[in-house]
Amino acid sequence: MADRFAELGFAAERVQAADPRCGQHLFLSKPGTGHVALLLVGHLDTVYSDDELERHGFRWREDGDRIFGPGTVDIKGGNAMIWLVLTALREAEPDFFEAVHWQVHFNAAEELLGADFAETSRKRLPAATRAALVFEFGTAAGREWKILTGRKGRVRLRIRVEGRSAHAGHPELGASAVRQIAELVPKIEALTDPVRGLTANVGVIRGGEATNVVPHHAEAELEIRARDNVDLDGAMVEIQALGGKGTVSTSAGDFTCRVHVELVDRIDAWNSANPASQPLLEVWRKAGHLLGLQIDGYERGGLSDGNFLAAAGIPTLDGLGPDGGNLHSAQRDDEAGHEPEFVRIDTFAEKALLNALAMRSLG
Repeated sequence: MADRFAELGFAAERVQAADPRCGQHLFLSKPGTGHVALLLVGHLDTVYSDDELERHGFRWREDGDRIFGPGTVDIKGGNAMIWLVLTALREAEPDFFEAVHWQVHFNAAEELLGADFAETSRKRLPAATRAALVFEFGTAAGREWKILTGRKGRVRLRIRVEGRSAHAGHPELGASAVRQIAELVPKIEALTDPVRGLTANVGVIRGGEATNVVPHHAEAELEIRARDNVDLDGAMVEIQALGGKGTVSTSAGDFTCRVHVELVDRIDAWNSANPASQPLLEVWRKAGHLLGLQIDGYERGGLSDGNFLAAAGIPTLDGLGPDGGNLHSAQRDDEAGHEPEFVRIDTFAEKALLNALAMRSLG
């Protein structure tokens, strides 16, 4: 991919991701003659394992105005969109193209949301960086298109429970760590509040070694998502307060389970009311008006590199890639009418034109 951008004058730098399984981040840059710098962001990874792709026979397939395949909309289509927009600007607006200090950064581990890419990316940005533009997929319904101006934040927590083992024939002598975890789950998930956009989900539970043993150890992994950091941190504090002495004891009361709550990671919410993003949205709205498009902002529950960039105070927009659907899905079920991941071919040209017109206004 770096070779295609080299044709546009971009130099490439590769930096090993913190997770060695993920390969190298790719940082492309092209100095300009002017004072404006723009950052365009994509990523290189997707979520599918080789086994999953083989099991479902999921591979590149064109059908009408759709291309099916792993990562077609998340985010190969967005990466292609970056190249398409830059190529169009070089041909149609050469003075602008040469004036801008361009940075194009591709995360090798976006699906894992490690913080190392954001830190490495920010170190390479000129002080005059006007905007961070993230090319995750956008949505298009007729002439009404939506661009992301916010994403939920996320906290991941791990809960470990120490119980007391006993023979299953004498359970009164033990204190089940699995039962303790089970009692915590409804308390955690009761924090979910759809009106506030707050969700708490216990996604993984492990515990026990054999059916004839009262389990002495169990653990759970969970996450909280919220639209703003106040709700995010409030829910985190409530869950952390569950740590300490549990509620499951031996019958004699001489031992009670101990609960340990550990913070795994925390990613700030990118609030859609972020004042730094609203002027950018207006630029895209004006460009859309020229094309007969209605452009609206919205937020998603999923996270992206936009969370990190917005948290750093950089004006950020997301969802600038083409439209598509069923991302992270390899399964095709004709009876149920379910299709795997796809990108819509018919949204490339007009979305590229929209992005090019809007970006031209930033210079």
